[in-house]
Amino acid sequence: MLFNSIEFFVFLLVVLVVYWTIPHSGRKILLLIASIVFYLSWSFEFLLHFAAVMAINYPIFVKIYRTRRPGWLVFAIVLNLINLFFFKYFYFFMETVGALSGDAATLAIARRETDWFPDIILPLAISFYTFQIIAMQVDAFRAELSEKPSFINFVLFICFFPQLIAGPIVRHFELLPHLDTQKDPAAVDYPRGLALLASGVIKKVVIADFVAGASDAITFAPLQYQSSYVLIGCIFFAIRIYCDFSGYTDFARGAGLLLGFDLPVNFRGPFFSLSFQEHWRRWHITLSTWLKDYLYIALGGSRINEPRTYFNLAATFFLGGVWHGAGWGFALWGAFHGGYLAAERFFYKMGVVQAPAAWGRRSAESGRDFALRTVYNVIKCTILFLLMCIVGVFFNAGVDPWRGVAMLQAIFVNPGDGAYPLTGRHGLVMLLYLFLHWLEYNDYFPASDWAARLRAYFPIWGPAGALALLFYSSWKAGGDLPFVYFQF
Repeated sequence: MLFNSIEFFVFLLVVLVVYWTIPHSGRKILLLIASIVFYLSWSFEFLLHFAAVMAINYPIFVKIYRTRRPGWLVFAIVLNLINLFFFKYFYFFMETVGALSGDAATLAIARRETDWFPDIILPLAISFYTFQIIAMQVDAFRAELSEKPSFINFVLFICFFPQLIAGPIVRHFELLPHLDTQKDPAAVDYPRGLALLASGVIKKVVIADFVAGASDAITFAPLQYQSSYVLIGCIFFAIRIYCDFSGYTDFARGAGLLLGFDLPVNFRGPFFSLSFQEHWRRWHITLSTWLKDYLYIALGGSRINEPRTYFNLAATFFLGGVWHGAGWGFALWGAFHGGYLAAERFFYKMGVVQAPAAWGRRSAESGRDFALRTVYNVIKCTILFLLMCIVGVFFNAGVDPWRGVAMLQAIFVNPGDGAYPLTGRHGLVMLLYLFLHWLEYNDYFPASDWAARLRAYFPIWGPAGALALLFYSSWKAGGDLPFVYFQF
């Protein structure tokens, strides 16, 4: 049940009408049932596995909450990481071991070339819900929860259907306290929710799915194209990943708002950043925050010394890259971003590079200074974006890092002579992307007076009617490509 499908809009419309019609006492159960049905639409076997994970983790969570013994926390973390490793990294591990040892049997298992070894299928959303579960266990150990959630609240917190498949990665204080709060349909910020749903449709169907054709054609055969076209393919891939994933987040946040839940922001126009540090404060914010709070700080953060800080940055982003996918391409992508951040910190510390001059209004500076600052920011932003696109070849390559090397070779060393037939529509789509990115960078879709007036006039049926229009637009758009982050 893709977010950009007719089935999902029908499903969401039915859930909304029933949710706001029944008494408050039944809404939480409805959300739990809806979340189970949503996950069941993908696979019954995945649902059974997910139910087993919940049934095992909740008693351990209660033990951690009551005793706060380190042994229970270590047990919970190891158990969940073993589950994640087995389903997500087993073949990657076997491929690596087989390549290093030269053992044919190990390589045959890794490449699924045996009849006797059963296929291991990656359960949907396992990376995201594993991180949420681990965060809950750690927060319980740190005594950060005001009260012990019930089993229903624990499960619903993990499997809340708008954010279940690909985030945002929600922390306990962002959702748990609101599950039992009685909500007034007249107070629902449905204009902002619908705007986010519309943004998700545009980003996913109009931009990401469209540029995917050119991106795939070029980057899967890079040595056939001229270097400028390979670079364009890499740029399209970066924009596709951003629009695809931030479009999913917009869907999730929009659906959450219509149900009375304000899920955390996950993107804030990351490609307009003026430093790598700012980029990671704006890209996949909930993952970046998770890595900082539960991995980087746990390693010592920047509290020990400068060499250790550089190591912690590199280790954190290397593991963040591996989290994205079981392949050396993802690991290299994470390692390069860790290197970017470490180098940037070093140059700032040495005074070789000054901290970036912020975007914004001209304030008291002269028109000439404002113009110079704007030109400087545009140049720096462009350079940083291109550097991220270059490193993005390894993310694109995924399990085959040599394809990333081929892309770099086609850009810098030995390009082909082919050209991809770009059209005026590609240019229009890029302008649309830049406009949406600018809106997001400047915190688009805030609450406003006009939104409050609309809520007062149309407390329930306004959202339903507008959702019907979105249903129609999604049907006409005909989006059918799955979200890229579903594979992670």
